[in-house]
Amino acid sequence: MSNLSELLPAGSSVKSSDFVAQGTLSSGLAVALRSDGKVEAITQTNNVETLGNSAQAGTQSTQYFVSEFDATSNRFLIAYRDASNSNYGTIRSATISGSTLTFGNAYVFLSSNLQSYVALAYHPNSGKTFLGYQDLSDGNKGKGRMVTVSNTGVISYGTIYQFSSYVYGSRYDACYDATSGNILVVYSDSGGDSNGIVANISGNTILYGSAVEASTDTTQWVKCIATTGGQVAISYDFGGTLKMVLGNVNGTAITWASTITTSMSINTDGWDYVYDPIAQKITLVGSNAAASYYPSYRIGTISGSGTGASISWSGPTVIQSSGLFYLRVAYMPGSNTYAISYRLANNTYQVYGATLSGTTLSFPLAAKVMTTVGNIFDPTLAVDTTQTKVGIFLASGSNGNRLYGASFSPAYVSTNVTSFVGITDQAISSAATGKVVCKGGAITNGNLSLAINSVYYVQDNGTISTSSTSTKAGTALSSTTLLLTG
Repeated sequence: MSNLSELLPAGSSVKSSDFVAQGTLSSGLAVALRSDGKVEAITQTNNVETLGNSAQAGTQSTQYFVSEFDATSNRFLIAYRDASNSNYGTIRSATISGSTLTFGNAYVFLSSNLQSYVALAYHPNSGKTFLGYQDLSDGNKGKGRMVTVSNTGVISYGTIYQFSSYVYGSRYDACYDATSGNILVVYSDSGGDSNGIVANISGNTILYGSAVEASTDTTQWVKCIATTGGQVAISYDFGGTLKMVLGNVNGTAITWASTITTSMSINTDGWDYVYDPIAQKITLVGSNAAASYYPSYRIGTISGSGTGASISWSGPTVIQSSGLFYLRVAYMPGSNTYAISYRLANNTYQVYGATLSGTTLSFPLAAKVMTTVGNIFDPTLAVDTTQTKVGIFLASGSNGNRLYGASFSPAYVSTNVTSFVGITDQAISSAATGKVVCKGGAITNGNLSLAINSVYYVQDNGTISTSSTSTKAGTALSSTTLLLTG
């Protein structure tokens, strides 16, 4: 053989497979493999930013909101104190359709005075949500139970299991640790020290490990997150300084790192943080005391492991030069975007869409302001992971402390390029079967216009060019022949 035409005869290719087309496909088109086994054109969609109208949940006076998304029922769960019903602990669900948020019925989980916020954490292995709370009527004991919500919004509760003989403070938290498959509960004990205890879940049964002290700093505001690197983080407000301790969960045992990282000086309940599994960084937002309590962010990078782990922080960087309260942040893995919300000094509540690059957050559009609500307090955010939308829940002091909610979706670009499987070897009608050249094969097609020996990549919109992306196509053997190396 002396030339390429002898190696690859006209009209032929190697390592091609037959696929059914979803939609009409032209010859020489980059295609993606669908979950049903069909192939479709690689396309890019520009999703616009939306903030739905505020929805009201009844006329009850409410406070102490905490929210979580239950992926089994595709519903949000919102736990709170119902001041119109003897301050009972109450949960109700909510759903988002398009940009409309709708509340479900309310269900009591504690028929006595709920004195503080509760802890909610979805447990995917059981398909249920862990609920932790302080039982004031029983000596401030810390208790937990599993919550089941049906597809129609009916809520039921499992057996109560005590995790602490005394819980101190206003806020405690729970988070799911995917590495161990367990729930981490964090709280302040009778002395105000921060503690963590691991809960192993089986259906409605909860088995706790031993509580382990993370810090002796007296605090009553404790939150936690889990990372994909096998570490968890507990954070707390210590006299206006936000601190964080890293830990590792092994089964139902937990070990805390000795280093406590000071991250930002803040006002009480003016901070929040999330873990970004794609960037593998912690994004912290807070009302920065060093900058007139303006909304600011810091990006944390974890290094080391075990008790030698530490965090290095960027910033802080001011988001907006305005007074604020109640800073909150949520991360949407489906769109790799953030929602950051806070109340301004004029009592309006606004939300930004943002993206992270390195240690810099970008805010491509102006903030959107929630309508029909004013003088808000106790906001909470939760992410609908099936729709890349955020549920915003809060009380409006201007409207009798009633519970309101709204849906928010940042602007983002979606593409199916990560499912790239090959290039069509012929035109294929919709629902018809045709050949696609896959990785390891070479496609020869007159629709291709290539620079010999150049490396080509599939772009988000399905075009093939030499601009580098995370989806490599292959190397040009001639002006019309591309060796698909992936």
